[in-house]
Amino acid sequence: MKSIYIALVILLGYSSTQAQTVTKDVLDETKTITTKTNNGKEIKENTIEINRRVEQDVKLDEADKNKLNQNRANTEAQVQETIKITNNSPFTANKKSMVYKLDDKTMEFKMNDDGFSILNHANSDMTTVKQSEGDTSQFVMKDNGETGIGYFDEQGNFVVQKFDKKSNQIVSKTYQLVE
Repeated sequence: MKSIYIALVILLGYSSTQAQTVTKDVLDETKTITTKTNNGKEIKENTIEINRRVEQDVKLDEADKNKLNQNRANTEAQVQETIKITNNSPFTANKKSMVYKLDDKTMEFKMNDDGFSILNHANSDMTTVKQSEGDTSQFVMKDNGETGIGYFDEQGNFVVQKFDKKSNQIVSKTYQLVE
């Protein structure tokens, strides 16, 4: 019977030391602000997403080290804010697909979670375009083995710039928005 009590005391002592293993306190919040503007033709929805992450080390006050309920010591918090603005593209919540023209070829742009896809109906080719993480107004596009950087201009056209190895120049092509 004595060995059962000793085993129980050891087990309870081990579990109480394991209960205090929290080393970081993390707060992660995302706030979405949506505004709508009416330009006479359509209502455009602009969205700003603000993500705030606060990490703080959990340390106990040295003066309370022999007490059962200990106070927390003040530690410095690391704050990281990320802002994503999605009003740089002509896509809206109601308009997730649009038609563009490039060199008299009709293409369909379809919005997805991290950018959009370009579908060429003439030959069923599809190109994936991803939104840049560093600059959300730019998009990275890989087409025919070449990588280009694209952006939407003020008229809603999609402009892609690629480096041409043969001419040693930056070449631009513009997908014209079909109204």
